Amino acid sequence: MTKDKGILDSKMENRGNQKHIGIFGQANAGKSTLFNLLLGQDYSIVDPKAGTTTDPVYKAMEVQGLGPCVFIDTAGLYDASLLQEKRTQRALQVLDECDLCLVVLRQGMEDLSWLQDLRRRKKKILLVANGPLEKDLKDQVKEEVLPFEKDKILQALAGTLKEDQEPGLLDGLAKKGDLLLLVMPQDIQAPKGRLILPQVMTLRAGLDLGCRLLTIQPQDLEKSLEDLGDKISLVVTDSQIFSQVKKKLPNSLRLTSFSVLMARMKGDIQAYLEGARKLDDLGGDARILISEACSHAPMEEDIGRVQIPRLLRERLGPDVKIDFARGLDYPDNLKDYDLVISCGSCMFNRAMTMARIHQAQEAGVAISNYGLVIAKIRGILDDIAY
Repeated sequence: MTKDKGILDSKMENRGNQKHIGIFGQANAGKSTLFNLLLGQDYSIVDPKAGTTTDPVYKAMEVQGLGPCVFIDTAGLYDASLLQEKRTQRALQVLDECDLCLVVLRQGMEDLSWLQDLRRRKKKILLVANGPLEKDLKDQVKEEVLPFEKDKILQALAGTLKEDQEPGLLDGLAKKGDLLLLVMPQDIQAPKGRLILPQVMTLRAGLDLGCRLLTIQPQDLEKSLEDLGDKISLVVTDSQIFSQVKKKLPNSLRLTSFSVLMARMKGDIQAYLEGARKLDDLGGDARILISEACSHAPMEEDIGRVQIPRLLRERLGPDVKIDFARGLDYPDNLKDYDLVISCGSCMFNRAMTMARIHQAQEAGVAISNYGLVIAKIRGILDDIAY
């Protein structure tokens, strides 16, 4: 796990599948105190001096009724320090990945206009009072204000989030008893000794549905089709070999990719489809942003850094402008782009992925993802299952 997003709990598994609860408020409001209270341990440093927390601090915890969640302690919003602008920007970056915001209020707060920044993002908000509040302060807020009590806060956030279940990875594509053929190239880009996360997630989703799963390498595809014939219900492969696999399949056999499955679960598949079709309208002067959720050293034939840029230049021309963004780094000038292409976002949660989609839509920019763009360029977008 990288440290792109502040201080991370080294024991956390894939945060992309967990609810994220951010703790926000002005400097010295008691955010770190609440963070430690909810976790039941002194994880964040607490000090009377304002601005103790700089980078966000992440910690995983099991919440009854929700399962594993990630709590995030953030820096103070709009404090009076020399670094206030950077602290606030960092805290608001975290906001995009939050499914729910715990906002800490305390005595002495006169201006709550900063709270509008949270409401404007259409995030679910729970207000928590760190001690008694003045009547004028209470009158400024519309929501119920919770006491600074762990059990009541956890109960309230569980009740607020329990209905927000993201779509299943294979919902509508597979059912109990189906035989799924997973074509998984283990090339130079595959991590040594393990599978990439979307492959693991697909295996798990298939098992949870009661499917039968057969995993093969690309060179075994023809023999597997010969042996199994019409017993196969769905073929899932890596987007980078979409066209090679498609050529070997009968037209009656459905095909998708791990990246497309992630697009369905994490984002808005219809928005991504429209974004992929936007390629028909682009020319050699297009400017495209490729956005990667995680940081990694690009390897030979890296799909985001090498393969997709090559395909785009082959289709649109050698002068197409391609920029890259990683992790939480995301340009403010989205309006300058003609298309945003996101990775599978397995390391982002759904809230973060949807926030990126909404930002693009607000800027009037089309957005898609790796798998769908590759399918479009290869001419098979209308033939894949999604």
